[in-house]
Formats: sequence, structure tokens, C-alpha cells
Amino acid sequence: MGSNEKEYAQISQSIHDPIISAFLNSKFSRARELGVTLTFDLIGELQQITDSSVTHRLITILGNLIDNGLDAVQFLEDKKIAVQLNITKNDLIIQVKDNGNGISQEDSQKIFTKGYSTKGDNRGIGLYLVLASVNELNGHIELDQKVGLGTCFRIYLPLKKLY
Repeated sequence: MGSNEKEYAQISQSIHDPIISAFLNSKFSRARELGVTLTFDLIGELQQITDSSVTHRLITILGNLIDNGLDAVQFLEDKKIAVQLNITKNDLIIQVKDNGNGISQEDSQKIFTKGYSTKGDNRGIGLYLVLASVNELNGHIELDQKVGLGTCFRIYLPLKKLY
């Protein structure tokens, strides 16, 4: 079994929600097309989510964070993004870490503001939507960044809000 099949198998074994599973597999394919090493570390199992608005919010969170990671590493020689989903008794902890250039202290104060972007005009909606989705699910975000050493977003979501 090649590494791709291994990743797909791991996703489908741990994520029992077909929409989120398919979505993560599509991001995995996209990363491969861009020459990015995208790894998934799944701890615990995510059950099927019956509320489509919750599914939509999780996809908003994961999609924007992975897409930002893809942008952050695009000019590196060794492009890496690590996604960890840790399902504990009470929480879903999502961690998306890249080895890009990181976010400056100044920018980190503003990145969740609607319309703020370091990438030019008509951007800056993704992290605003991530924050809105996290808030809707009664969660919180931690940002761990070191300029030159990449960025790590950690999101804590109470499981009782998901199922």
C-alpha cells in the first residue's frame, strides 16, 4: 500500500463522517498536486455529524487553515503541513501546522479581522470565517507562531456542540 492509500485509509477509519472524510481526502490530493507533504495525525474517532451546519463549519475551519498553510509554504523547497485531529472525551482539537515563514507579531493581532490580508486586496475573509465558525461552536483558537519557523493554529471545540 503506497503512502497515499495509507493516508486515505487512516482518514476513513478515524472519520466516520463521509462529507468531512471526502473533504480531507480532496485536500490531501490538492496538496500532492502542489508538491506539499500533507500529513494527518488522527487520534480517536470522529462520529458522523447529523447537523449539516456543524459539518459546514468544520469544513470552513479545516479548509481555510489548510489553504492558508498551502499558501504559506508555496515558495519553500520542502513544503510541509501537518494536520492533527485529536478527539478526546470532551473536545475535538484541530491543529494545523505549516513550516512557512510564520506570522509577524503585528499581523497576528489582525489576522482574524474581516478584510485583513497580507496577500493583497479582496482577500482576508478566510480566518474571519474560521473565527466565526469556532465561535458558533463555542470553541476557541490558539495561534502559535514564530517568524521564520512556521505557524500553528490550534482549535478547541466542545464535542457536545458537534453531535
